[in-house]
Amino acid sequence: MTAERKLKVSFDEPEHGWIAITMSDGEEQFMLVVEHVPYDSVTELAVALNKMLEGYSEAVVRWSEGPVEYELIFRVSGESLNFEVCEIASAQGGIRRDPLFGFSGPHDQLLTSFWRALRELQGRYNPSEYERRWKEPFPTREMEVLTRRMKAFRR
Repeated sequence: MTAERKLKVSFDEPEHGWIAITMSDGEEQFMLVVEHVPYDSVTELAVALNKMLEGYSEAVVRWSEGPVEYELIFRVSGESLNFEVCEIASAQGGIRRDPLFGFSGPHDQLLTSFWRALRELQGRYNPSEYERRWKEPFPTREMEVLTRRMKAFRR
């Protein structure tokens, strides 16, 4: 995928501990419908974005869709930031990661896409309504830090 494409990320309505996340690069669209257990993936996403802005070379977010698990992997590669969604499968002798969707582009564009999706999700509900729907509290503290870092990063 080329850097000219832009990644768009959005969350559907959380309901009964489930939420859909859609990622699109303008040509390909990929959706996961995931649950809040065993991972609070929304919080893990905010933490992973913070890690990337702190200078980590890689951050991973775990998602669960019943018995199927996924990882969203953010990895620095030179001047680009690579993003990949992998299905986790047991394999003889360990774990296999099967790539399902990926995107590579400038750090600011990729991180901004996820940050905006989280901000939009945060703005839809008051904290108690969000927690009632997702079954986990919104990562308010992580988002405050992330928002400060994003503003400084984009300057």
